[in-house]
Amino acid sequence: MRLLYALAITIFFAAKIFAGDVPVLLNLDSSNHLKATLENGEYSLETLEGGDPYIYIDCPQNSPGVLEFEYFCPQGVNALQIFYGPPIEELRSMSASLPKAEGWQKISFNIGEASSGQWNGDKIRLDFGYAPGVKLKM
Repeated sequence: MRLLYALAITIFFAAKIFAGDVPVLLNLDSSNHLKATLENGEYSLETLEGGDPYIYIDCPQNSPGVLEFEYFCPQGVNALQIFYGPPIEELRSMSASLPKAEGWQKISFNIGEASSGQWNGDKIRLDFGYAPGVKLKM
């Protein structure tokens, strides 16, 4: 049953790291200062008080490191930080933003290139700035 549930989520999930065309999942149990839910194949995220909202992505083996997803976020995220590891540390991160999106927008980040080959394809952590109350759908 768990495998069937994971398969159903995989089919509907829009955020993916490409290993061919293999989607991966947000690890909802890994969220910090972030309310994260999955409903009807769509992730809803809301940053909370505390100043360090993040969530991990479960990565497939041998990923070439392109993170691509569609999102909806009328407020935008000015201080998106993408950590790749292990280890998860400042030296293994890239800064970006999610521009305001009042409709579904596609965005892509080449983590393999940004890491200069340092990323081993094991872990990714998405940090969503510092402001509480930012709502985002993926």
